[in-house]
Amino acid sequence: MTKRTQNSNRSPYPYKLPRLIKTTNVWYILYYVWNVDTQKLVRKRVSVEGRTDAEREQDASEIIAWVSKELQSGAYVGTPKPSPQPAASDVTLSKNLTLTQAVAYFFQTKRDIADSTAILYTNYSNHFLAFFKERGNAQVQLRQITKPVVLAFMDQVRLAGKTRNNILGFMHSFFEMYVEREVIEKNPAAKIRKDSLEESEDHLPFTPEQIRELKESILERGDEQLWLFCQFIYYTFARPGQEIRLLQVKDLMPTSIRITAKRGKTNRFRYPFLSPALEAEIIRLGLRKYPPDYFVFSNASNSDNPNHPDNFKVVPGPTPPGQNSYYNRHVRHLKKLGLFGKDYDIYSWKPTGVIALWSATLDMKLIQEQCGHSTINQTDRYLRKLGLVIRPEKLNEFPTI
Repeated sequence: MTKRTQNSNRSPYPYKLPRLIKTTNVWYILYYVWNVDTQKLVRKRVSVEGRTDAEREQDASEIIAWVSKELQSGAYVGTPKPSPQPAASDVTLSKNLTLTQAVAYFFQTKRDIADSTAILYTNYSNHFLAFFKERGNAQVQLRQITKPVVLAFMDQVRLAGKTRNNILGFMHSFFEMYVEREVIEKNPAAKIRKDSLEESEDHLPFTPEQIRELKESILERGDEQLWLFCQFIYYTFARPGQEIRLLQVKDLMPTSIRITAKRGKTNRFRYPFLSPALEAEIIRLGLRKYPPDYFVFSNASNSDNPNHPDNFKVVPGPTPPGQNSYYNRHVRHLKKLGLFGKDYDIYSWKPTGVIALWSATLDMKLIQEQCGHSTINQTDRYLRKLGLVIRPEKLNEFPTI
């Protein structure tokens, strides 16, 4: 009998919760997640690892808990499509502008939004439009949306604090655009406080001992791909999801890597420097010898056996790996070391690298360039968030007169 599709009130998408499947040769977790492109549930499976049945049961329990949480919080696959909107050229800016028209005009005039950010903004605006449609007010005018209305919408958003703050940030920018154009007089999202986030909601950096243990664990398994992936994050401060995963051979410049505007968070090109250690790895692996359009990290397999050691070797190819491929492989090692679920993940290699470079150089301008921050103040805030400040003992180097 087919298991009934469930839908938590926290998720706008249907899903089927994960369950453990045991066969003679392999154990795996089976679940179904909504594909926003095809508008259908798609089947997914995650392999369970462990040397004994007890270890596999523990691994399965942790995977099921994590996948269930993601599904119930609104996880999906594919790229969300915006709701049908009128063309911006058909929209007349007036005091009677509807929310639907305002959303269309916003996306077709804000051309400086990075692709990844545009996807998130599209998702946020679709939820906001659905909020009014469900209440029989699909043609609400922008001037009718007040602070209490925005608060009512935010109150029914049952997502993590960081996501709630991102939604609120989008709404502030969205309404501010129409204040500037004198369509509305006040920004209804302007004075709404963001959620206070605990420090645990950030990506914790690894300690030197954890770095050593993770490296040993990853290389003991023979996963050269994953270790190189971690090194790229650590040395370049680039983001794993788009900037590293979609890195191509042609992006390996002589002294830097190129992060295109389409892949970057800020919708502009940037060029993090290559450290001597990372450049040595690139040369050792001969990465620049492959075709320019090949992806440095590819999903190509050298064996039908997914656990074959050859599949973990660094071999660029014509197609990139799956979105969560390296994240999931990294989770295995976090679990092995007892770090999973304690605010460590593959993104933790970035703050780990920032701390290491700052400690070695105390060069804020270099950190700014490597992080791609637009201002030195942004870098200062980031360093302080990591607990890094100018050390007072540097005053000992102050020349005497």
